[in-house]
Amino acid sequence: MRNVAALLLIFSLNTWAQQPEARSLSGPEPGLQLRQEFLRAYNAKDVDAVVALYAEDATLVSDGGTFRGREEIRKWVKSGLDQGSRLEAIEPSVEKSSGTLAYGTGRTRRLVGSVVHLGQYLIVMEKIGGEWKIVQHFSLSAGETPVVNAAPSATSTLPNQLSVEKWFVGEWICEGEQHVSPKAVAVQFTDKFTFRMALDGSWLTYHIDQTKGPLRGKRTLVGWGTWDANAKLHIRRDMNIGGSRVDVTTPGWEGDTLVFTGYMITGDERLPIRQTFTKKGDVAYDCTLVVTGAEGKPMKWEEESCRKVGK
Repeated sequence: MRNVAALLLIFSLNTWAQQPEARSLSGPEPGLQLRQEFLRAYNAKDVDAVVALYAEDATLVSDGGTFRGREEIRKWVKSGLDQGSRLEAIEPSVEKSSGTLAYGTGRTRRLVGSVVHLGQYLIVMEKIGGEWKIVQHFSLSAGETPVVNAAPSATSTLPNQLSVEKWFVGEWICEGEQHVSPKAVAVQFTDKFTFRMALDGSWLTYHIDQTKGPLRGKRTLVGWGTWDANAKLHIRRDMNIGGSRVDVTTPGWEGDTLVFTGYMITGDERLPIRQTFTKKGDVAYDCTLVVTGAEGKPMKWEEESCRKVGK
């Protein structure tokens, strides 16, 4: 769950406030500002203003499908407004930012007639041209409830499909090597992985702290994963130090093997990757990351062996 970057990313927690007036999304608190403007624009039925919060090539994943680019996202926004819905609240769980990257997770409450639709979200933002824009948005249903019982439930049931994510929960020590490549020297490292279920057990969140290696004592990665019931795939995003990221999916375990495929994205490069996890009992696994370079040649980028050391 690493990639090509080699600089430190330290996130700082934003606090929650709700002020419905429009704000420029160029300040130091992108999560807070974006929530304010999204809530204001949505409830004003200002489709253009909502869509403008997204990057041109943003992706939105919801129970209704995957929407790529502003024009498809516009259809998603308009569909909700056409139902007569009103967004009652956006309640964050975590909001962090550093440099040109930020992310936020939390819950939403949307009123349609006499029914409150509960939702869970994860957004990833990037500072583009001096303004923060949403580049990735996961918006998943958390059920419905009558208005008289509209408070979000704190006892959501973990879907069976999330047993893949739940298997990783705990603390792991991983010893590995990043192989030499045209862009990097060979590096041996020891990392501490911390995996936790969040948002009522619907998302796997994780981070890496390096204990041995060139970035010893530094946090090098944060990430999230969940089950997309519409695509019937497990989806995962890793945000690496320096701003690069990994976007991958998998249908799930096949015996003791779990294979993620997707892309490593850094700068203008979008390189295909294949990451294979192999269980070694219930408390250990091996992992291999293969990256296909711009010339089309696959290369073994990284290998590591991990053992579980805590819950």
